[in-house]
Amino acid sequence: MRRDPLEVITKLIERLTSTHLDADHGVVALDMAWALAEHPDTPLHHGAPAAWAAAITYVVAWVNGATGPAGSRHVTLDALARDVKAGREAIHERVADVRGYLGILPDDPDWRVEPGVAGRVAELDALASDPTLPPNAVEIAMMLASLPMDVQQRLEAALDASPDDPMAALEPELDRMLLAADTAMLAELDGLSLRETERLALTPWNAPDSLLTIADDTPIEQLGGAELLHDVRRLLAIVHEAGMIRTTQAGNLPRSVVGAFLAQRSLSHDAPFDHAPLPDFPIRNEHDCFPLHRAHVIASMAGLLQVERGRLSVTEEGHDLRADVRAGALHARLLRITFQDADLAEFDRHPAPPSVQFSAGWAMRALLRQPIEWRTPVAWVDRLLVAPVRRTMPSVPDDPFDQTAHALELRVLRWLAFLGLVEMKPVDTTLSPIFRRFQYARAPLMERVVRVHR
Repeated sequence: MRRDPLEVITKLIERLTSTHLDADHGVVALDMAWALAEHPDTPLHHGAPAAWAAAITYVVAWVNGATGPAGSRHVTLDALARDVKAGREAIHERVADVRGYLGILPDDPDWRVEPGVAGRVAELDALASDPTLPPNAVEIAMMLASLPMDVQQRLEAALDASPDDPMAALEPELDRMLLAADTAMLAELDGLSLRETERLALTPWNAPDSLLTIADDTPIEQLGGAELLHDVRRLLAIVHEAGMIRTTQAGNLPRSVVGAFLAQRSLSHDAPFDHAPLPDFPIRNEHDCFPLHRAHVIASMAGLLQVERGRLSVTEEGHDLRADVRAGALHARLLRITFQDADLAEFDRHPAPPSVQFSAGWAMRALLRQPIEWRTPVAWVDRLLVAPVRRTMPSVPDDPFDQTAHALELRVLRWLAFLGLVEMKPVDTTLSPIFRRFQYARAPLMERVVRVHR
């Protein structure tokens, strides 16, 4: 007799969160599994329970800033795949399903982990089983325990003022709190609702209900500043000319491709400061050459390249999109893949949560709603980093090494520049290229390519 998939998944989640996170994350992960079990499409009945359990664990970690580089309480897909003996790609697909079915946002407040919640849940379980207590008291205690501490204190004060009718005491205070929260949220989100902000971040750009449209007919003559586009086209041309290329055992491009790529591209001229070669540092392998590595990763995720039995080739779509007349469509594809599918944390290893990159749609909307002006990343934080993400990483005004500003630069501004939508210029050209700081401004191409409908 086949076991209920939810039972298998919850047991795996308990083990995974205990091993890779903690009991507080485990409580939220179990809630997420139960929410999926109650979904009308019954997604948990399709696919391997191990992949679902790993995906749910990863999404909880992702929402709470615990994915990315290996370290204390940081989870990676590779680690989870090894633990449950499931394929990384299968888990990655389930991660997208979990986010899609439940509409989960980066730093989503509905799935944030409250410290100590596991202990409170255990106390409530004991409370609920106490036959001497009235059901109403248990219900109120459970509701209070799920709220942040400052909210608990306000509601407990309301209860103390009217102990005979607790629900009547709570309702006016809850109404006031909800009104205040809605007013503050509208101000923070520049007039967008939370649902609209979610659509801007997670709905595939160009989908019917997306707030953001990417033009796919931009002529190649207008895409000169989109260096990622041209790097991908170079790589596709190299692989096409070879017909098929054998990758290394680690899945990287061989040195012959690195040499051919460098022969077509001057790194010192095209690449930003921290992607130019260091003095006396030879470029031999794919990972020594960032422009080639990012082109390989993004092109593969975009379905332009494929690997079969260790041999790399251009896909049918890749052949279609590498033509000059299809440059606009390729640019639109790369823009969507970069910010909505790729994990940019894997490129920079910055400790910021991966959710920072989901501010890209918000940032483009903000840049299009104001005149062109040059600013440093520190000066752009309040305008271009969406509020829920910004709150998790408080900015330090006038600090050029502010980590929030650095994350915005690495995950949003720099990649928008790679795609030609933002321009960058050094603040001080007398510094070595390795240590230069940059200012950023909207590029004219953004107005041609991006349309925001709200």
